[in-house]
Amino acid sequence: MKKNLALIIAPVKDVLIVLSIILFVFSGCKKDRPIDKETRYREIAWNYLSANAKTTVITPLQNAVITFETRDGVDVAAVMFNTTQDALLGPIFVYISIKDNKVLGIGARF
Repeated sequence: MKKNLALIIAPVKDVLIVLSIILFVFSGCKKDRPIDKETRYREIAWNYLSANAKTTVITPLQNAVITFETRDGVDVAAVMFNTTQDALLGPIFVYISIKDNKVLGIGARF
């Protein structure tokens, strides 16, 4: 009986070892993580700014504030960049359509 049991356990043990090796090898094969939506909106907004506007921005790109709102029936992401001219004009707001990731425009600065 013990010999029969040993004959059954040995192949199962080998299969478990092979499966463990396969899992270990393929666990390192991950797809690149997709950029999260907020990072994408920040990059789209930054790329939309003019070179002159970029020189006044004091907010690091990763710290730009994003708010989600509805404007004229369209869901938008509003990305806010603080600038050296905030006291005079206010921050820069870039509005991006959530549906198709296209810039709708820049908010008025007064």
